[in-house]
Amino acid sequence: MQILVLTQNILTESHFQEKLQGLNHEVFCSKNMLDLLKKQSAECFGGHLYHMIILSETLSNREIISILPCLRKLNAIILRKIADEPNSKEKESLEGLDIDGWVTSNISKDSLREVLSEKEKLVEKEETNIVSFPHVQSPTLVGTYEQLLSFFSNTEKRVMNLLVESEARVVSREEFCKRLWEDKPTNSHLSQLSLTVRNIRLKLINHGLPEDILKTEWGRGYRLSHEFFDFYPLKMERIKG
Repeated sequence: MQILVLTQNILTESHFQEKLQGLNHEVFCSKNMLDLLKKQSAECFGGHLYHMIILSETLSNREIISILPCLRKLNAIILRKIADEPNSKEKESLEGLDIDGWVTSNISKDSLREVLSEKEKLVEKEETNIVSFPHVQSPTLVGTYEQLLSFFSNTEKRVMNLLVESEARVVSREEFCKRLWEDKPTNSHLSQLSLTVRNIRLKLINHGLPEDILKTEWGRGYRLSHEFFDFYPLKMERIKG
């Protein structure tokens, strides 16, 4: 697996990088890419595929929030590296970042292997459900809502219908977990939800819709923009049915 570590100081990542490389992963640490991302330049990746992006503890939450819009355009798992095991309040803050999980900088190699393995399985599961379609250049060619849904996996369809039912109001991550899995939020469910939302967002953009059509409200959840309902003036009873 190819892993990118975004950091303010590449020297602080040497020990963690060795752990990742010891698990047979290709690892690249970069401060330059971080600076480019702050300028909202996703092109800095130059088409290079990273399966996972790890955000160093040298980044503040504010910095992470500023670069997440660019990172969400990439089909990669996003993890936050933190110094120590988080307390309950810190866990809430991490969940509010809309990332796929977290690891501590002093994590053992065995535990790190299992965390990465779990995240890889989520990606593989989502990739088996991906349906490709040609890029649509004009938003006037978005078609009907039913046609749009035909490009989505079953889980993606359920997430989209929940968002549509909310009529541009925020749907919390807790509500998604309750409706999708009939369970409270767990690291596994939240990771799967984040990846599903990311796939939906990429498909909406590729289908000709604006980049901000599916919004992440920090610390609250997700919602569709009012503009979505201009493209798809749906009757809610049709969706609920």
